[in-house]
Amino acid sequence: MPLLSSSCFVRLVRLVRLVRPVVLHAAVVCGDGRDLQVLHRRDWVTCGRHPEHSPACTVLGLTRGGRAEVVDDPRNAGVRVLRLHCGATDLRLVAPTESSTERALITQLGHRATD
Repeated sequence: MPLLSSSCFVRLVRLVRLVRPVVLHAAVVCGDGRDLQVLHRRDWVTCGRHPEHSPACTVLGLTRGGRAEVVDDPRNAGVRVLRLHCGATDLRLVAPTESSTERALITQLGHRATD
């Protein structure tokens, strides 16, 4: 028997986020049609008010095949997840909905991106 019902769990998560907010960190997107470079935090979304020092740089070769999906983040409102599938690799890039970062990622991914 579960300790909490699903509705109680959802309320508890909302309460925790009021006290300890979720932060979606910024990213810098660059591309030249052949490569996509994203400078970001190791963890895209973190909890708490303390600074996060975990820079990461992801470089993708766009000349290789693969597809990309753009979906809403089920856990965070106003956040989109761009999932890139290329061979055995499954990469997730996170951006605020309708942001310049999301538009830049979709532009660089071109025909691969589907909603």
